[in-house]
Amino acid sequence: MSVSIQPFIRQVTRAQDPVDFSKVWTFNALQILAFVLNILVVSTAVLSGRVRRAPIWFIFMGSWILWTIAYGLLFLSGRQFDDKPPPYALCLLQAGLVYAFPPYMEFLNLALLVHVYLVIRATIEHRRPQTQTPLIFIFLPLGIFLTILIEVLVIGIKNPELIARTPAPMYCNVTDRISFKISAVFYALGVISLTGLEVALGIMLYRNWESFQIIRHSPGNGTMVFRIFVFSVGPTLALIIEILSEISPKNFDFLGMVVVHFMPSIAALIFGTHRDIIRAWYCFGNRRKVDSDRHPSYPMPRPENIPLSNPSVRKEAPSNSKKTLAGNMCPEYA
Repeated sequence: MSVSIQPFIRQVTRAQDPVDFSKVWTFNALQILAFVLNILVVSTAVLSGRVRRAPIWFIFMGSWILWTIAYGLLFLSGRQFDDKPPPYALCLLQAGLVYAFPPYMEFLNLALLVHVYLVIRATIEHRRPQTQTPLIFIFLPLGIFLTILIEVLVIGIKNPELIARTPAPMYCNVTDRISFKISAVFYALGVISLTGLEVALGIMLYRNWESFQIIRHSPGNGTMVFRIFVFSVGPTLALIIEILSEISPKNFDFLGMVVVHFMPSIAALIFGTHRDIIRAWYCFGNRRKVDSDRHPSYPMPRPENIPLSNPSVRKEAPSNSKKTLAGNMCPEYA
């Protein structure tokens, strides 16, 4: 890093400023929780052959993992509580990411709903549904992400004194408010677009409720509609609290932070508790149980100790009800 640039990084949190450690560690805990939950959900969907999702679902859920990494860069690099300013390049990169990710995730949420909308409409109309989301809804979030990221990087390179660590040393941002306003406008557009599509989808379901009942229990499509409806409450609430925090920062700043950064965990809980994913977890645990039972270190009954002439003994195999449950949910381990 150039020595001439380093002094321009403003150290917002000075030695004499009190640091609210509870607020900072709440922020860190939310990132860690979201990272673990989303890794668990995505890895289950990737490794299990019975969990099938559209590519947009994997992009959406995987991006929450990247969100937690982006917001946790200072924590991961050990620069969160340093008396010295964080490295310029690290702080500039994180500032760009924290402004780019919220609208990016909101438009990915929109793309996911578009995919579900098209699948359900095709099914109701007795057409073969598309397996791929229209590319425009894949590249639109990425384009918005890159636009905001590049805008912040340009501002930060031209005005390095604007790149700062937040007063509570959670992450780096830009202090000129221009980047915040641009990010907020895109985020609001995403919320409005998502709400409009939800209304359209709700009307379609109301008019075709009997047809929807047929596909309601199909993995990844039927219940996905209601899950997206529930999840969309979070971004809308976050937008409202963000507006209130601009009016009264002292009253709504901490609440807004919790709502925004709890959203990745909510996404994992809402989209990661489908029946097929839970079944994959159960089957994995059952497989480990079966494998341990077959391990040579476990005592096995000798053939001579089993009276072959009495077939009733063989019928009374241990854990028969358990085996039946496993056989119903996991036929491969029956």
